[in-house]
Amino acid sequence: MSFEVTTAFVQQYKSNVIHLAQQKGSRLRAGVKTQPDIVGLNYYFERIGATGGVIKLSRHEPTPIISTPHTRRRVSMTTYKWGEAIDSDDKLKLLINPESEYVQAAKNVFGRAMDDFIIDGALNAAFSGQDGATSVAFPSGQIVVDTAIANQTSIDAGSTDAGHMSPQRLRTIKKLFDQNDVDPDEERFAAVGAAEIFQMLQWVPVISADYNTVKALAEGAVDTYMGFKFIMSNRLPTISTTAQGIFQRTTYNSSPWTGTGVTSTDRINLFWAREGIGLAIQEEVRTEIAKDPSLSFSTRLYMEMVLGATRIEEARVVAGLTIEP
Repeated sequence: MSFEVTTAFVQQYKSNVIHLAQQKGSRLRAGVKTQPDIVGLNYYFERIGATGGVIKLSRHEPTPIISTPHTRRRVSMTTYKWGEAIDSDDKLKLLINPESEYVQAAKNVFGRAMDDFIIDGALNAAFSGQDGATSVAFPSGQIVVDTAIANQTSIDAGSTDAGHMSPQRLRTIKKLFDQNDVDPDEERFAAVGAAEIFQMLQWVPVISADYNTVKALAEGAVDTYMGFKFIMSNRLPTISTTAQGIFQRTTYNSSPWTGTGVTSTDRINLFWAREGIGLAIQEEVRTEIAKDPSLSFSTRLYMEMVLGATRIEEARVVAGLTIEP
């Protein structure tokens, strides 16, 4: 039960509720492969690999049987929930309807939680095999560390520190996608922190109308650049993060998150093609509001969702480590 509801009593000067600064809704869901209506404890994203043919050497040769590689990625369903209680007396003392405002605040919680599921699913070990029992760590070859990159200059970085987000660093990340033969027609996304957006707004190619749209110049926002749709997120962890959002994760400061050019305070920026990350939803956000006779018939608010996320293919996901100012 909330014991802080008295702060909204009629002694206030305003009859409306001001929600404190917070992320509203999921920012990443629209950029990943989403599978709704899941049944069971686990779901498997089926994967078909590249195959090839053989050269015919003579007439009437036997029909070849070419084995098509078929693998899968497991995602486990997790229930995430929230609840609150509103005393019947509170409604008499309030100038607002707390039920609707509390539900709105809870919806914001669930949006942020969904982003946490997506980020953790992309960065943590994935599970492959017929039964999804084989752990697959994030590959070190898909990590662009914060050390200097060839031909990167302080002008590129917008700073004297070559570990910041820079055009050259972004070109290096793009090259990984191209080398992996990721379809150039498949949408590519980039989730970066506020500090990285700050660094990017110092790049001449981003803020100049001669190179890019005027959105960066007019609104101070980076939309699409170098083929990536940029999404600003403050949910992204650092290498040494042990608790982010709803997760009590083990530290990322272990293989492959160690080595030359990796420090514990590096921010992990996430780059991916749409088919690279999967979100499986068993139950969309469900809301229940009812009277509870065990609490003097207070109004009980309850919300729940069931979902899971995973990295579907390593070739489609890149982590860029940056030093923040």
